[in-house]
Amino acid sequence: SAADLYPGFHLSGAEQVALFKGIVFDGYQKDDYQVTVKEIEKTSEIIKVEVTISSDSGTTLPTNHYRSIIHLTSTRREAPSMPLPDIHSMKAVNPDASVIYQDGTLFHGADFRGVKQILKLDEGGTLLLCEHEGVDPNRQGQFPVKELNVFLTDVMYQSLLIWIRRYHDCASLPLSTEMVDIYKVLPFGRPFYVLLEVISADEFGMEADITAFDAETGRVYMKSHNARVTMSKELQWA
Repeated sequence: SAADLYPGFHLSGAEQVALFKGIVFDGYQKDDYQVTVKEIEKTSEIIKVEVTISSDSGTTLPTNHYRSIIHLTSTRREAPSMPLPDIHSMKAVNPDASVIYQDGTLFHGADFRGVKQILKLDEGGTLLLCEHEGVDPNRQGQFPVKELNVFLTDVMYQSLLIWIRRYHDCASLPLSTEMVDIYKVLPFGRPFYVLLEVISADEFGMEADITAFDAETGRVYMKSHNARVTMSKELQWA
């Protein structure tokens, strides 16, 4: 939405990404949600806006669902490179990761099933090989892939759920992300790696950095800094 308001600018980052009250599609969700964009800073090269997604609460104040400060730049930043893993010398933890979408680890339908292999999984994090052939434009809805591939960004964050299921045997939900660097749109039909590096974890939640980078060139697509989730033994995927 922010990128659409500023033609010629590119999505380059997001900071203070926060979830207040998730939107649950349970048949009782609102018919309409508001996206409010507030300009914070604007030059010929950089624009920062605060974006809030909210709905009518039936009272004086709206219900806020999500908020973030979005960074836009007139030119794309040069992407750093990550060293490519030697997958031939690795013994994959799970060479066919399709099972994680069926055994309760993850709950995602076909549009979001992008994890192909779990190459590494230890207390320090995980390394995933991912790819998705694409989502039909008719299914992409009101916010099709342009400056951000929301389907593959979701695949990035699935690494958190995989790690928590392995080391805490419970489900989890996102809370916030301190900063996201965006260098290039994650592409359909091309393999990429997701590297999760755990910063801290306890029985209530965890915090980690997540990097998505090209499987052939090592160029970074996105990096999420200090992504936080909450975990609960009582939480079950329907």
